[in-house]
Amino acid sequence: MCDDFGLARAYSAARAIRFADGPDEVHCNAIAKMELSRRDQQKTDLGGYGPVET
Repeated sequence: MCDDFGLARAYSAARAIRFADGPDEVHCNAIAKMELSRRDQQKTDLGGYGPVET
C-alpha cells in the first residue's frame, strides 16, 4: 500500500502498533489449550483422574 493517502498511513501505523501490542485473543486461546493439555497429560502420568471434560 502506498502512502499517498492518509488512510493508508493510518492503516500502516495501526498494523505496526498491533504487532507491537502482543498476542491477540486467538494466540491466548492457543496458549491456554496447550497449557491445559500439558496439565492433563501430567495428571494422567501421575495416576490422576485423566483429562477434564470442557
